[in-house]
Amino acid sequence: MSIRKRQLRFDARDGLRLAASIFEPERLGDARATILVTSATGVKRHFYDSFATFLAENGLVVMSFDYRGIGDSLPGTLRDFRGDIRDWGALDLVGAVAMLRSSYPMLPLLVVAHSVGGQILGFAQNSDQISGLLCVCAQHGHWGNWPLRHGLFFAGLCYFAMPALSHLVGYFPAHAMRLGDDIPKGIALGWARWARDATYLDDVPFAPHDIPGRSYSFADDILAPEKACDSLCVAYPGVNWERCHMHPQTFEVSKVGHFGFFRDRFKESLWAQSLCWLIATASRAEVAPIALSRP
Repeated sequence: MSIRKRQLRFDARDGLRLAASIFEPERLGDARATILVTSATGVKRHFYDSFATFLAENGLVVMSFDYRGIGDSLPGTLRDFRGDIRDWGALDLVGAVAMLRSSYPMLPLLVVAHSVGGQILGFAQNSDQISGLLCVCAQHGHWGNWPLRHGLFFAGLCYFAMPALSHLVGYFPAHAMRLGDDIPKGIALGWARWARDATYLDDVPFAPHDIPGRSYSFADDILAPEKACDSLCVAYPGVNWERCHMHPQTFEVSKVGHFGFFRDRFKESLWAQSLCWLIATASRAEVAPIALSRP
């Protein structure tokens, strides 16, 4: 199926303009659902282009976007940027959901959430517009969810290294640590605060009730271990979860890790599985009514 790809900007809840990419089937009337991809921390939207193209070629409208302070949604410099990680859900994700629902009102909206993209979803007050949730390595971020050896590393990162480096440099140099793009200071400090707090998702306004969910985790992923992904599912009781904890050997590869799911070598396996799940979920969805005004 032929597709169209376009770049645009949309308003976050507070009016900040954010960069996005939309992938549509050429015949929009054939579209079965809209898919919002929420990125991992410090990961630009273009990382998901191949996956989004695959979904669009199979009849889904897909949007990825850069959170404030990341990629093309960084106004000015990293050192000058002000914001908190909670803004990614309460402001940015709210705007993305509102834009997609108003642009494609007859199509159900599903979310593919990667890593922190699953955590910020809890802060989106219009999450009742979501008809299904597919999480990829989306974890509860408290360091205590990690096995002891890795947990001590993450405790040191969130208690000491991340705050110290963020104050010293003026932003968190994640790229040098192979943790994605560099992250604005306020975002990094917020992430570290979450990682120190086992209760940070206890009172989120996550609204969906009785929607389908699938959560993937991988045995070789040190950034999203099985327990941490289980804990995120517990934090969202309004989702009927199907947990899929998998080993790389299942796919005859040596590594999947935290980012491998979105590599096109998994087109015939993980991508195909996910496509079937998304289409089946969309076919059963009742499209939520659209609010009369944007949040």
